[in-house]
Amino acid sequence: MAINLPITVPMVIAEDPQRISFGISADEALTFGLGITVTTIAGEHYTGIYEVTPRAYDAVILETSGKVMDDNVTVFKVPYHETRNQFDGKTAYIAEEASDGN
Repeated sequence: MAINLPITVPMVIAEDPQRISFGISADEALTFGLGITVTTIAGEHYTGIYEVTPRAYDAVILETSGKVMDDNVTVFKVPYHETRNQFDGKTAYIAEEASDGN
């Protein structure tokens, strides 16, 4: 015969956030199932940008080391475009803006 009773389990979260301890006692044999999911995220929250476009002459550094992020970082494709040049060819601009000749 199975009896379903609510059970209150005292829990202590230790200083180590990944360790939880608790105790159960019963006068008769006790059979139970237990499922616990613990997610520990430690660190300062990242408040910077999440989207970045590469640059030709400057590094783009997102200060994310040791920080908790809300989402993935999106790195956009490297800017690229071509223009006709005075030698009847093409000039390719990679990761930089085209010059207006000035």
